[in-house]
Amino acid sequence: MANTAVQIEGLNKVTRALKKYGVSVEDLKGAFTKIGTRLEVGAKQRTPVRSGKFQGSIRQSRRQNSVYLYAGGRRAMHAPYVEFGTKYQRAQEPMQRTFRANKRWGLQQIELEINTLIRKYGLD
Repeated sequence: MANTAVQIEGLNKVTRALKKYGVSVEDLKGAFTKIGTRLEVGAKQRTPVRSGKFQGSIRQSRRQNSVYLYAGGRRAMHAPYVEFGTKYQRAQEPMQRTFRANKRWGLQQIELEINTLIRKYGLD
């Protein structure tokens, strides 16, 4: 499976602090779903299509305070080679390019959602 990670430093501390004040961190799941959907669509658009198997294998895994994007598996075993390249083929990086293109937007969405939760629970 081809996967690439973008990690937000300090997010776990923020979610723990919010939980301590009684904030339902489950509310953040919506923001991560929104981010994951945009990343999934973007990666599918950037993926080179020959058979469509790599493109069809891209999916997200939603969690409480993160989102994972996966590609590959049995039907698209060539996904890592397309993403990361080989000795004979340059890396095309559809997933990594999608992450880089949406990094700032994703951080803004998380910040917006955290600020909304802070106001909602009167913690400001």
